[in-house]
Amino acid sequence: MHDADTVKAHGSDPTTAGMIMLGNVQDYLVQRDDRLPGHLISGLPATYVEAVDCDVTAFDVAEKQRLLRKNKRASLTVEQLLDFIDHEHRELVGVLQWLRTLVEHVPELSAYKGKVSDLYRTRGAKQRVPETKTKVHPLGCSLRRESIMSELELKIKNALVDFLGQIGQTAEEHNPRLILVSGDGFASEYIYQLKNYLGFHCGNSFENFDLIEPVLAMWHTGRTDLGRVFARHWGPSLSDDVSTLGHSANKIGLGTPSNLSKVDYKQGTEICSRVHWGTPDLFAYFAKRAQEKTLPSFEELETVALQLYRAYSTSRGYELAMHAQSSRDDTTPSGSSLGPPTAWERTIPIGSPWTSLTPGAEALATSTQACPALPNFEGDRVLAQSIALMRDAVVLREFVLATCDGDVGRVYEALKVMLFTFAGSTHAKYTTYLLETITNLELESTPELRHAILSNLVVNLTGQPGSFLPADLMQEYFSRLLDAVAEKEGVDYADQSVHDAISRNLHHFASLLTDQKDGVGLQHRSGKHSAKPELTVLTGIYREAELHSRRKGREYPGPAREVDDFRRGYEKLRDGKLKWWVNDSLFMRSVRVPVDDQVRAAIFQDGGRTDDGDSETEASDDDEDDSQDPDEPGATLPPLALTFVVDEELVIGEVDLTSAVESIVTDNN
Repeated sequence: MHDADTVKAHGSDPTTAGMIMLGNVQDYLVQRDDRLPGHLISGLPATYVEAVDCDVTAFDVAEKQRLLRKNKRASLTVEQLLDFIDHEHRELVGVLQWLRTLVEHVPELSAYKGKVSDLYRTRGAKQRVPETKTKVHPLGCSLRRESIMSELELKIKNALVDFLGQIGQTAEEHNPRLILVSGDGFASEYIYQLKNYLGFHCGNSFENFDLIEPVLAMWHTGRTDLGRVFARHWGPSLSDDVSTLGHSANKIGLGTPSNLSKVDYKQGTEICSRVHWGTPDLFAYFAKRAQEKTLPSFEELETVALQLYRAYSTSRGYELAMHAQSSRDDTTPSGSSLGPPTAWERTIPIGSPWTSLTPGAEALATSTQACPALPNFEGDRVLAQSIALMRDAVVLREFVLATCDGDVGRVYEALKVMLFTFAGSTHAKYTTYLLETITNLELESTPELRHAILSNLVVNLTGQPGSFLPADLMQEYFSRLLDAVAEKEGVDYADQSVHDAISRNLHHFASLLTDQKDGVGLQHRSGKHSAKPELTVLTGIYREAELHSRRKGREYPGPAREVDDFRRGYEKLRDGKLKWWVNDSLFMRSVRVPVDDQVRAAIFQDGGRTDDGDSETEASDDDEDDSQDPDEPGATLPPLALTFVVDEELVIGEVDLTSAVESIVTDNN
């Protein structure tokens, strides 16, 4: 019980801070007696993480309540949400991604890898977490059997009281400081509901959960955005449209995921990393310049990367591709009646004339949201769609890279962009989760508290550079270990051995994640000089189709695909969705956070909580988390994938739980 005492001592120390990371495990308990039916058991595991890189005074409960009572969210606008984004930084990291891609995939430029990494850690840095080994302490698992919603929330409340007790916090004796409690979107939603419900009851900051500060977990958010990218950009099956993610993935032997909205993380990340950089044929260009001994300086390469980023992976580039295409390019003579070419036109060459295709299979496609085709279309929809894909992939890849680097400031900037793309998609719940997260951090937290919350979104179980993980990915690893052991042993999560021994000792197997990184790194190094045939294949396909050239009027037959989630999200938030969320959240928390008469009148003047401002009938079930469906006992979870930065490159590997499970079972017996 030594670790239990350590956790309680740290949690009750007024000079320290920590976070409770919630997970979820469930399995079908097979009865040993054939006369009795099996039943589903659900357990709530958790891990206590000792907070790093924070000022403990930032966790003051009274100061948090003071900021909440200002109700600054009442006047929140879409323009404010846009202004929260550091647009200059977004362009900088976009350029760095282009540089990183060039130095990773063009052998002649590999000598610049170190310089690119240095730029990420200097000019591109926002808020880097110290590269030290995170101290984590799995808590005793709390059992909950019921699946009825009201009972579920009650069980979560009881579980939280249990976990708080394990870190030395009780209703009778607790520190007047905030305790971060993180979980997936559903967990955060339930905790806010609990806080609102408990606001009806008098009591201290423990009894009404004022001391709990919900924090949205990052890994689940990133997985959801990965599913959004796939669902929006995969395209119709058997499509000839070279701008779709599905067309490119199929050409290099990566098949269609069984569920585009819930893509396997490893497969999905690999597809995005390989496919979206199939840009103009830069490989042959730089190989030729190397032979001529005229390779560009790093400063010249930065200029090239900036031009490519602005042309091929921005919303501005998408809009320009959708507009009528001119015949101006970098060869247009000065003084021409056509006028001077724009920077975008100088970067993207003019392709051959486009010949309309005969409607075929494309016209039957219904797998992607469609928008009406424009009459006499003179833009280049195929080029525009490829730009939208690269723009979305840049944000997602930045999210992954920043997480591995432990730069939570960069992670946060990616989340601010994801808010708009979620709002433009079917992910209604994650739109509200990110609205709550960003509003809380920007308007209802001190700068010191915002810094502290962000710094503890990630953990580093090895203390090595490039080895940071989202805290909820660590918890997912522990949860799956517990889940596998429970299945193998046929035990109940409330068993004393599970609560006191197995759950609390899971962190001893965190070393397997280190072994996993070392194995992935060794495999990466052994194959790093091998050719990347998929890039050669895609480059040839894109060159033949002139994907990255301007071809006036280019679009495939059938319904036009709507792929610009960012613009669409902005419009939906502007047209009522944001106001609905503001009114709804103010109304729901009004018992614990009073509103003045002016705000209350505004809520009901705007229609109260009856309309979210979205008149479309989109399905909104894409936010379901990846836990097993209780109606399908024993459902197989997708493999658990980890991302690391090894030798300045992003690598992806899967976790094998087998050896850890065998060790736990052996020790337990």
